[in-house]
Amino acid sequence: MNLKRIRNRCAQALCKLRDAVFADDANCLQCGREIPQNAASRLCDACAATAVAIGDRACLKCGRHMTDEADYCIPCQNHDRAFDFARSPYVYAGAPAKLVRSLKFGNRRYLAKYMARDMVDTVTQAGWTVDAVVPVPLSDAHRRKRGYNQAELLARPIARALGAPLDTTHLIKTRDTAEQARLRGSERSANVEGAYVATDADAFRDKRVLLVDDVMTTGATAHEIAKVLRKCGAKAILLITYCSAKYRLRTDAGGQQIYYTEDVPNENEMV
Repeated sequence: MNLKRIRNRCAQALCKLRDAVFADDANCLQCGREIPQNAASRLCDACAATAVAIGDRACLKCGRHMTDEADYCIPCQNHDRAFDFARSPYVYAGAPAKLVRSLKFGNRRYLAKYMARDMVDTVTQAGWTVDAVVPVPLSDAHRRKRGYNQAELLARPIARALGAPLDTTHLIKTRDTAEQARLRGSERSANVEGAYVATDADAFRDKRVLLVDDVMTTGATAHEIAKVLRKCGAKAILLITYCSAKYRLRTDAGGQQIYYTEDVPNENEMV
């Protein structure tokens, strides 16, 4: 057993011990302040004030937070989406963004079960029914480096709550790709093209598949995976993430307006 595997197992054991000793339900998930045990949110008032809940003002396609009266955000107006719909309970900002980073890069795996509660509520409010829950996979190399897949940690309690099978075997990432957070929107699509493969097409045939990830930025990853699932005969592809990144408009060198998403830090930029 190599040293990295030993460290990962020790970290898992410490997480279990911490969960057994400390009552997470009595503390803010972000800052650790004590909160009432019957609080609806697992955030204290100060951290909750930094969260932007998306609610009903969302793009009808990707679920991104909208600030105008349009039905679809500009990215969805300008680009095809292979998935049917996507939703997120929060904008990637404030305390929810910090929770995403802590889960993804800070080894705070216990956060997933609490984050999943809001995601389940969002799925329920959307009226979705699903036949399979599929976490967005990592490459083998990336998973070994991190020690876990944060999307799978979120997907497990979501599958239990929805009473749907969790499928972690029939969709794989066949190669390591550059960190999406390092790339511009146009580069992200090329980065993930052809990176995902279904090992058994029949596993998704005629099924309503719920993809699970921590954050949606441009939607390039979900689009690429959805293309694979479409070829397998999936009846519907739905995406739930804890957060979705905001987008802004800017003018390029040619004078045309283009959109870009606000940066989501990569592992080396995590603070």
